[in-house]
Amino acid sequence: MDIDRPIPQDSVGLADAFARYIDARLHPRARSRDWALRVAERSFRAVLTDRQLLTAYIRDPKTRERLALDADRWHGANWIPGFPTNFIGAFPNGVGNEIEPGPNTVIEGERQPVFFLRREFEAWLKTVQETPAHRRVTGTSNAEKECQRRFEKMMRASPHERTAPRANCIAEARADIGESLSYRGATRAWSNAIAATGAHSWARAGAPKKSQRQ
Repeated sequence: MDIDRPIPQDSVGLADAFARYIDARLHPRARSRDWALRVAERSFRAVLTDRQLLTAYIRDPKTRERLALDADRWHGANWIPGFPTNFIGAFPNGVGNEIEPGPNTVIEGERQPVFFLRREFEAWLKTVQETPAHRRVTGTSNAEKECQRRFEKMMRASPHERTAPRANCIAEARADIGESLSYRGATRAWSNAIAATGAHSWARAGAPKKSQRQ
């Protein structure tokens, strides 16, 4: 029965919700995942401070009543970026505020898992995913992935001998894939393809030797 579940059946846990938010917002060119997690966590916390956007809940272990958490307590950032499944939050006396700032989730000595109503979370996440910025990021990511797959296929076909100049390969890829693939994106895809295939001969500068082009 639903009463025996850690969170209600029609809900999404905090860690899972944040993971989906990351999928919607994480830029493929972020300088590091740790940095990107910290940025995403700050923006996610900003959302949680506004109940008109999204409300976080816990459940009373005895009455099973759903309790809305104090939105004003979400300010800050976790010592380790992101939200663990065993998130506790800070206690009313401030203990833990430097490690996991947030509303206190402990009732009668036991941590209660944080969750969102699924219908509310899905409705809010849809507004995040449909922003123009997200569409640009997603489009760019897909274009670079397609470009990298294209380059990897070429490199695997001739791992020890480069069969075409890099400039020509990049120009042809951009012409075929379209405007969503920038020059920088194509050069990143080129470097990533070399790393993925181990075809280091494709990293050498200049045109291929005549013997390679025959």
